[in-house]
Amino acid sequence: MGGTFEQLTRQIPPDIFVVIQDVSVLADADPTYTAVNYGSPDWSVVALCADRPHLGDATSVEVAVIPTEVASSTMLADARAGKYSGSVTCDDRPYEASPEPPG
Repeated sequence: MGGTFEQLTRQIPPDIFVVIQDVSVLADADPTYTAVNYGSPDWSVVALCADRPHLGDATSVEVAVIPTEVASSTMLADARAGKYSGSVTCDDRPYEASPEPPG
């Protein structure tokens, strides 16, 4: 969490089901996410969950994103600490997935 949406989308398979929540309201901003923004480095991830423990194995991911320009450094640090985990519903996606299996 706290990284860019681009970083996340590089780690997930291209043909999986992805639910995207625009949580701009957390920064008192209007939601502006559209499909054109998929994988954009201009968006930051504040929460995510997946149906598998590792993103590369996932078939379903839910992610909460916010435009990086409206996210403060404190907000991104809070995201890394899991403060916004409630921003995703995680139905059938019980894992806060990691980028890769432990080596």
